[in-house]
Amino acid sequence: MFTDNKHPVRGIAASILGVISVLTVIISIVYTYRAGGQADVKSGAAVLFAFCFAIAGIILAIKSRLEKDIFKFFPNLGIILNSLVILFMIYILVMAYI
Repeated sequence: MFTDNKHPVRGIAASILGVISVLTVIISIVYTYRAGGQADVKSGAAVLFAFCFAIAGIILAIKSRLEKDIFKFFPNLGIILNSLVILFMIYILVMAYI
């Protein structure tokens, strides 16, 4: 490949934060399911940290996506993964009040 494009560091960091957030939410759901649907404080705190990571990750991914001469795989992956976590958290909060 004859190109000057590079993988942006912020995009890679956003993807890593997205993977960490998704895995944290999945593990928390599994522990809550095994506890009979009763989430403990540790699961809630873990999901709260995952939400914070997702917010930071989506900001990094958007900033990275706006750079010039980059490969767009990692910024797009970061946007997708972090958006999934944020949308899932919004879904959980809406379902808690219905």
